[in-house]
Parts: sequence; structure tokens; C-alpha cells
Amino acid sequence: AVDRLNEIGPDLVVHSGDVVDGGGEAQYGLAAEILSGLKAPLRLLPGNHDIRGRMRAAFAARPEAVAEGPFCHFAESFQGLTLIGLDTIDEGVTAGRFCQTRAAWLAERLFEAADGPTLIFAHHPPCPMGLPFMDGFVFEGSELLAAAIQGAAVKGGQVLRIGTGHVHAAAERHWAGTLVAACPATGVQIP
Repeated sequence: AVDRLNEIGPDLVVHSGDVVDGGGEAQYGLAAEILSGLKAPLRLLPGNHDIRGRMRAAFAARPEAVAEGPFCHFAESFQGLTLIGLDTIDEGVTAGRFCQTRAAWLAERLFEAADGPTLIFAHHPPCPMGLPFMDGFVFEGSELLAAAIQGAAVKGGQVLRIGTGHVHAAAERHWAGTLVAACPATGVQIP
């Protein structure tokens, strides 16, 4: 996957989480070694199989890849877009979570980006994606995320899309005035 990305030459790669499967230090060491070959800038979001502290430690050589703080959020301007990465994990829990603290952080970033388009990235889709097994893990706090997105729209901002992983399948759904798009995993696929 890294070799193929290097052939394509993206301007930026956002890994939407589950950097490893079991959260072990050796797994993170291997992931860091593999991803060190990536030529493009990298941003990592944790998935439900990740452990924030171990992920940060493994990618210490690329501090821009994993944000510091209680959550691994990021926000940056990039080629006319605002890119926002949301940490939606509750360590040890499969389902996604979006709390008041995260909602306040997002609302502030969306307010700052109110005059242009925004892409949001997260591990968990905030809504059911039409995949019965994965939809059984209900995202907690989806109403807070929807309110932040709709509040940005009222101020003239536009969230073009929420790019996610987690469901290990290609799926799209209109939700909260935007499009939630899940991408297939590079490993296990869920039909």
C-alpha cells in the first residue's frame, strides 16, 4: 500500500485508524517502520484497536503525524480546504464516541473555517452505514457532531464530506447535510 501511494504521489495521507490490530508495542513498531517509507505527509487518527500513548510513542520521529493532548485531533489548512481529524475512540470500546469536549473543539475549528470548504476525517462513521454487523456498534454522540456541522452551515461553512474507516467496506450515506464515506480496509474486508 505504501509503495502504491508513493507511485500515486498524494499531497497528504490521512490514516483513519486501526493503525494496528492488537495495540501492542511491537505492532506499532512495525507500523512505524512500514509507514516511514511513505513520501507524503502523514496524519494518523486512532481507531478502536489503537492505544493513543503507544501510537504516539511509535511515531515520535514524525510528531506531526499524531496530535498531542487528550485526543488525537488535528486541524489544518491545505490547498484551499480545512482538514479536520477527529479522535472518536473510547479506548477498549468498539463503538465510536463524540462527547461535549470534542464537540466544543470541533465547533471552534468549524467557526475558524466558516468561509471555506472543510473535509472531516474520523475512524467511526457517526451514523449507520447499511452494514448490519457494524451498524450494531452504535456511535455515541452523533447528535453533537451533527449539531456542530449544521451550525457551521448556518455560518456559511460547508463540510463537504466525512471520511471514515471502521466498517471495512466501501459505503456512503447522506447525513447531517453532508456525505459520510467509509473506505475499505487494506486488510480484512467485511461484506
